[in-house]
Amino acid sequence: MNAVLGEAVHAKRVDSLADSVLGTMHAAKMAVSTIGRALAEAKGLESKHAIKQVDRLLSNAGIDVAASFEPWVRFIVGSRDAIVVARRLDRIRP
Repeated sequence: MNAVLGEAVHAKRVDSLADSVLGTMHAAKMAVSTIGRALAEAKGLESKHAIKQVDRLLSNAGIDVAASFEPWVRFIVGSRDAIVVARRLDRIRP
């Protein structure tokens, strides 16, 4: 997360984002409580506190998801000359 966001986002927010990503990767479904419980299990935390952390992150007006897209894409693409972008056909409108 530091490599992508750099100093554009406060260090505590970066930590919270990283923790929420970890929880999401371990969660069986996309719900705040499930992500929080998965984070708690992955890091040995209390579920109540991890759920609260995820909830606060998602309601934090200081996190601009759209603003992170460009640095994230630059990080993922790196020095590649070309990329292939796949689209779901059921989402393409005629």
